[in-house]
Amino acid sequence: MPASLPEQQSSRAGEHVEASPRWNVVTRTAFRFGFIYWLLYSMPVPGIYQYRFVDRDGLATLWHSVVPWFASRFLHHNLTVVGFQGAGDSLYNYDRAFLFVLLAAAGTAVWSLAARRTYSHPKLHAWLRLFLRLGLGAAMFDYGVAKLLPGQYAATPSTAELLRTYGDSSPMGLLWTFMAAGRPYAFFAGLIEAVGGILLFVPRLATLGALISAASLTNVFMLNMSYDVPVKLYTLHLLFKSLFILAPDTPRLAAVLALNRRVEPANRTPLFGRRLLNRAMLAFQVLFGVWIVVGSYTAHLVDVDYRASAKDTPFRGVWFVDEFVVDGKNRLPLATDQSSWARVVFDLPDRTAIQLSNGGLRRFVTRRDSGRDTVQLRDIDDPKSTATFSLSTAEHGVLMMDGVLSDHKIHARMHLDDKTFLLLTRGLNWVNRGFNR
Repeated sequence: MPASLPEQQSSRAGEHVEASPRWNVVTRTAFRFGFIYWLLYSMPVPGIYQYRFVDRDGLATLWHSVVPWFASRFLHHNLTVVGFQGAGDSLYNYDRAFLFVLLAAAGTAVWSLAARRTYSHPKLHAWLRLFLRLGLGAAMFDYGVAKLLPGQYAATPSTAELLRTYGDSSPMGLLWTFMAAGRPYAFFAGLIEAVGGILLFVPRLATLGALISAASLTNVFMLNMSYDVPVKLYTLHLLFKSLFILAPDTPRLAAVLALNRRVEPANRTPLFGRRLLNRAMLAFQVLFGVWIVVGSYTAHLVDVDYRASAKDTPFRGVWFVDEFVVDGKNRLPLATDQSSWARVVFDLPDRTAIQLSNGGLRRFVTRRDSGRDTVQLRDIDDPKSTATFSLSTAEHGVLMMDGVLSDHKIHARMHLDDKTFLLLTRGLNWVNRGFNR
């Protein structure tokens, strides 16, 4: 991206305007490619979704038709696109990104031929930088506040997940447990993301915000790669955005941080030729940042309320199964049995987990239609597996579950388990001779 050049004083408007720079061919080509690609990826707007510029949809209706055709014709991929595609690592999103690369490359070639006598695009760069700053700032703050509040990760790990062995955890599940168990680290990571996002809304602080965001996103991207979190493609785009924003300042940063040289203040191309309009745009950026901060915080309070609702979960806790009967036959809790129950966990009003005798874990979406005494379950991993159970207390500390699961009549008699977990009770110890288990 273009490096800063000495500015000229505009005698008409009183604005500091950069002299028309002359970019080398690599810079011109890279900018034109980036300009086309980012507009394809983000337009018509960078996806304002619940106060977030998430860059996940763009021209969704158009791409939902074009991408499957392109994938089928040239990549031999059979894509079925239904509804919002999100930011996950789906084949659709990878094919769409590849198509954008091809379109941007073709557009760059045509643009370079048509503008052979144009040696720079400072005004276009200024507008694109603003566009990307707002989108990246919104995404960073949204991710940050999701960690500052117990939204993206719970305040403590899920009890059901704590019953699962390390070996049976998915890499992503292990990461989520790690982040929830290390609440101070999750808060720190969220603070870094939120600060980086806020700084991007202020033009004079945008370079610092992009630096912080680039460092944070590098860490996030490596976590996503290491633990197979399915937003690797999206995180990589956010990282590239921060690097794109930093590119004009890279020589100056290298001079200060690596070469210990003095540098002049950065010169920015104003968006408009009139000072009043530039001040209005500055005010817009600040107000937009305030809107994002307030809106994102408010939206994530829903997650906080959801987590807080756990305390109202009927029969909340871990229940140890003493007696398990299937179709009238008593089943012994054998370690090789893949269907008998060992424990039942009621963690949240809409979640139930069943630990099997062999250590496996089944998780269910829970619906309570008749108060606390009747639950309808749907297996998260096997939606066709459903159940309806009635709950009753035979005596203090004893719970009975009766119903039908996958066409089998089931009766379970359980008592409340007082199991504790070292991961939750160990805590921080300043004086520590080493405790690694």
